[in-house]
Amino acid sequence: MKTAYRVNFPELEIGDPITSSEHFYSHLNEEREEVEEVFEERRPSSKPSRINAIFAFEDESTAKSWMAIKHGHHLYRISVDEDDILHIGDWKWLEIARNGNVKDCADKYWASENSDNPLIEWIIREGINEAEIEISGLDRRRLLEERWNW
Repeated sequence: MKTAYRVNFPELEIGDPITSSEHFYSHLNEEREEVEEVFEERRPSSKPSRINAIFAFEDESTAKSWMAIKHGHHLYRISVDEDDILHIGDWKWLEIARNGNVKDCADKYWASENSDNPLIEWIIREGINEAEIEISGLDRRRLLEERWNW
């Protein structure tokens, strides 16, 4: 089993299975929806769809920085069987795609290429919640400044 980190809404109990990211997609603005559509169109048939996928981060610091911008969400340490990791990609390609060549960014994401400042996410088949990780308001503010320049 591997350890990963999940930013989730709604709240989970220890031992709960990790569910899909329907909440994420239901809150995308039009620009982000268009980027996701291109990423889906460029997805190799051997890769899982991002739509309603289960996402996790491979390291805690990345998960904390992601959670810092997600008010009302919770951060969890989860266990994932290595065979349940379906794709490892750099989420930053989705951000870069908003300012550049979306098709090129999608191809790099699906090829598991890293950007200059990667934010590595996993698409997983399933995982189990092991513990909630608390982040104070002060830590949240520091993370926003460090990672997102807010």
